Amino acid sequence: MPTRSGRGLPLRVRLVLSLGALGLILTTPLIVARASLTRLYADIEALQARDFRASLVLGQLRAISDVVKRGDDQVVGLHDSTGVPGMIDGARQLRQLADSLRTLCGNECAIGIDTATAEVERYVRLSVSALDARDFERVDAISPTLIRPSLQRLIGAVGDAEVTLRSQTSDRVRRARDEVVLARNTLVTGLAVAVLFAAIVGWWIVRSIARPVDDLDAGMQRIAAGHFDHELTVASRRNDEFGRLAESYALMAVRLGELDQLKAEFVSMASHELKTPLNVIQGYLTLLDEGVYGPLSERQREAVHTIERQSHALNRLVRQLLDVSRYDAGGAALAISPVDVRDFFGEVQTAFVVLADQRGLRFDVTVARDVPGETWWDRQRMMEAVGNLVTNACKFTPRGGVVAVHVAAEAGAVRIEVRDTGVGIPASELPHVFRKFFQAGNQEGAAHAGTGLGLAIVRGIVEAHGGSVHVTSDVGVGSTFTIRVPARATVERRLAAAAPSVAGVSATTLSTA
Repeated sequence: MPTRSGRGLPLRVRLVLSLGALGLILTTPLIVARASLTRLYADIEALQARDFRASLVLGQLRAISDVVKRGDDQVVGLHDSTGVPGMIDGARQLRQLADSLRTLCGNECAIGIDTATAEVERYVRLSVSALDARDFERVDAISPTLIRPSLQRLIGAVGDAEVTLRSQTSDRVRRARDEVVLARNTLVTGLAVAVLFAAIVGWWIVRSIARPVDDLDAGMQRIAAGHFDHELTVASRRNDEFGRLAESYALMAVRLGELDQLKAEFVSMASHELKTPLNVIQGYLTLLDEGVYGPLSERQREAVHTIERQSHALNRLVRQLLDVSRYDAGGAALAISPVDVRDFFGEVQTAFVVLADQRGLRFDVTVARDVPGETWWDRQRMMEAVGNLVTNACKFTPRGGVVAVHVAAEAGAVRIEVRDTGVGIPASELPHVFRKFFQAGNQEGAAHAGTGLGLAIVRGIVEAHGGSVHVTSDVGVGSTFTIRVPARATVERRLAAAAPSVAGVSATTLSTA
């Protein structure tokens, strides 16, 4: 028996590793995409919380600068103090807005604005002080030389800040777009890699799991059919569960083959041992019936006839058991000789039309024109095989039904179909009908119960000729048994030697005794 090497990992470990790798490949793109989306969310928050508010502050700086300018116009043109509160409050708001702008976007946006707002606030106070002192000449001088230039510088700084802010906003939008593209590409790439890896894992599973399972299933079906020599293609050197299953299968096949051989030998030996007492019983029954041991009453003669019939039935069973055991051992020795096909099936017609009439059936035998006129078969064995099929068909077909034998030619072979319109065979039982002692579940539709050996003998005879036999059936419709046998049979397997017959004691011998 082959031994397993130490190479390879157990199947469970390989499955766990493969699924773990697949999970990692599927998870990595999601992690990268989540990080990109987090950064995108941060950029959107920045746009909303900083850039948007900074743009509002810049707009407010422009608006309040206009307020200060209008107040200054009123003070300078009319020397009216009603515009002073607006100027002072506006200058103060400009300084507060400048501080807020620095907080929002830093010194890069507030460059020049802090200085300009400080100047505006200082020059507004000078103008208000001059107005309070009624120094109108100084008021008129401060506005064009100090306040207005400071306001212009402030407006210019606000414009520069707006340009800087737009640039920063564009950079953030571009980064957000890049993050979205990165997340999308990462997901697409991860999906492609995952699909590819999943395909590889699927192929590996089919190769490493499905094929061995199919191989083991085919092997178990062969064993269930009684063929114990089927070899698995799964290498028993595999260091995984399938390697151990292959070893167990090989050991099981060997043990079952040995048991089947022992069973066949036992059946053959027992059958031969039964023949002697059966022959003795039949001989004495014949002598009793002939009155050798004295006259018999009618009731005694009736009992003798009943015993004789049962002994003949038992003798047939013994012969069937012997035939089955011989075929199981390698195929019975065949007497191959030329067979006239039309004469052969004419004999089938003559032999079984009486049985069909007794059962109230129509029996037809047709031979196609292209069937060769002569074949090389064992005539007696083939007649037995066809006869068993016709007998079964008659047994399971109700009165008024049809049993037909159709013969056609195939490439180098002859196809014999035995069809009936009987009770049919359930699909679950079809794979087992050629097994020894198998009794279908439709025995209640039979004229009388059988032994379950007839179809096993048919298979043995056909396979001994190098042919095959199959069955198709529909419950309630009927069955078709198909034999394909070479036109020139070559005996590929034979019994090494039939078991020696046990000499029976004939009636003549008994009478002499």
